[in-house]
Amino acid sequence: MNVLEFKEIFCKSISKSLVLPEKQVEIFLSARLCLKHLLLDGAPGTGKTTLSRTLGDFCGGYQRIQMTPDMTPADIIGYEVYKPGSESLTEFKKGPIFSNFLLVDEINRAMPRTQSALLEAMEERKISIHGKDYKLSDDFLVIATRNPFDMDGTYLLPASQRDRFGVCLYFDVASGDDLSNILKFEVEKEDSNNSETLNFPSEKPWQEIVVSKEWYRICEALQDFFKQKHSSGFVPVSVRAYSTWLEMSQCLSYLRKKDHLSMECLRDLLIPVFMHRMEPFGVNSREEDLLKEFDKIIGQ
Repeated sequence: MNVLEFKEIFCKSISKSLVLPEKQVEIFLSARLCLKHLLLDGAPGTGKTTLSRTLGDFCGGYQRIQMTPDMTPADIIGYEVYKPGSESLTEFKKGPIFSNFLLVDEINRAMPRTQSALLEAMEERKISIHGKDYKLSDDFLVIATRNPFDMDGTYLLPASQRDRFGVCLYFDVASGDDLSNILKFEVEKEDSNNSETLNFPSEKPWQEIVVSKEWYRICEALQDFFKQKHSSGFVPVSVRAYSTWLEMSQCLSYLRKKDHLSMECLRDLLIPVFMHRMEPFGVNSREEDLLKEFDKIIGQ
């Protein structure tokens, strides 16, 4: 099964569980194909966990962690237990992080010390316990849901951890016609079992899309803009952010059957890739300023 065929099956399965804009589903799929960790923002009950579970079912199962303030790093990565008779007298019991797909529910309800247990795993796909390294799966992926930062019992994610999430998708509370459509869907939808396991395509044909000099010029102009507008809430972003932006834009261009790096795809990924790295998030005026600057840079 090629990538485009897989996209059709994936979108069809999502449509049986949730009402979501096609663009949001495409970005979600692009993140999985590129193995970029995902952060899903929004109030409880907006479909974040349901979307994550659907992807987990596709991956053949997942481990889920419900974050709470009293969790410790050992609850995530595992711990050593006393084992008489063994050479080291201890045995390492692996935690839920040892899976291809880790769903972290309400990540910002855990204290910073516990959140930090994910840092090494998300960047290097390994963990270290008492000087010994344990390798994780090459396909290891974290999808975390996060409640609004102003809700009771939440902690801010540090900048280093936000930067490890490739993209952030925001799920808003439905209203108006959108609310009516979702309620109608919930009333009429049939029970569906998304337990079918599909092998994600291993090839990455989007990497053949040529990167022009124009993209480098856009990156330089954006970084200059972030520096100049520091007082307005913008900050320069990491090389990791630009690398993610490029790879996911190539993937999204391919999913949309483009044979070149599409400016539309670059624009669609601008907010999901950059804004969570510049918290406080959810400031619409900054998002609009960023989009306007991008249009200005590319001459639209």
